[in-house]
Amino acid sequence: TIYSTTVQPDWLDMNDHMNEGYYGLAFGFAIDTMFIDWGLEAYLNETGCTFYSAETHIVYIQELMKGDSIHFTAQIVGMDAKKIQILYRMIHTNKGYLAATAETMHLHYDQNASQVSPMLEPLYSKVLTIGQAHAHLPVPDQAGRSIKQLQRLEAKS
Repeated sequence: TIYSTTVQPDWLDMNDHMNEGYYGLAFGFAIDTMFIDWGLEAYLNETGCTFYSAETHIVYIQELMKGDSIHFTAQIVGMDAKKIQILYRMIHTNKGYLAATAETMHLHYDQNASQVSPMLEPLYSKVLTIGQAHAHLPVPDQAGRSIKQLQRLEAKS
């Protein structure tokens, strides 16, 4: 578990379910917490380097309601020296069901040079160790998904 929270009343939509935008917010809080736990704040201060999220794909699986306790896990599903692909899971804490996933491509970014760059030590070794520990896990069904392309409509004249 990298982060835990509760669905807040102002996170609800007109159907009294968690609004889709707040899934992104909650995943963002989980991602920030994980990076802080990795020591990214000190790393940024020392090196000027950080991670930027380049792409995120959220899959909504089961609804959440006001007051539901949720927690988040993270699995590195791929990486190289400049990028990390992570699948995050949002899990209903009391009922144990998977509520949503977010797959994110994080780029290691050197703010001083304004460009994507290889991770520096000791962060690279830390992330590589985590990735290697996750390598034995099955790749989640939601990893690598995209929105199915429907047939494009023809414009009316």
